[in-house]
Amino acid sequence: MKKLTQSAFQRAKNFIMDHGRALDQRRFEFHFEDGSADAVLAALTPYQNADGGFAHSLEPDIRTPFSSAIVTTVGFQILREIRASANHTLVRKGIQYFIATYEESRQVWPAEDINSSCSGTSGFPIRRNGNARLPLFRKARGDGGSAE
Repeated sequence: MKKLTQSAFQRAKNFIMDHGRALDQRRFEFHFEDGSADAVLAALTPYQNADGGFAHSLEPDIRTPFSSAIVTTVGFQILREIRASANHTLVRKGIQYFIATYEESRQVWPAEDINSSCSGTSGFPIRRNGNARLPLFRKARGDGGSAE
């Protein structure tokens, strides 16, 4: 397995510490500098909404303050990464979000809430005729339609 040189590792660390979000910095410290899971949890907390879902650009391509199942799964990936307790508040609230927002009849978690809030400016699919469309498809055709 190829490994980073010490110099390359230091440059990567410097970049994360100079330009990364506090969450990314705490995750780096957790994995490479004996940082604490509690510090990661503290940095993750602002990304969770009162409804238990995660948002606020936790997933950088979904820039909305509204909770979504997609972003909440990213939150859970981080919780698993640091081996957070199932009893931790972030975990319990996140599970409640998943339960509360699941559409049993369709067997899905809806994306409409964030789609209507993004207006196609966040990089998240917007709705057109009930179908999700990425903004790049609108631009590719120049008429607001999909690239199909």
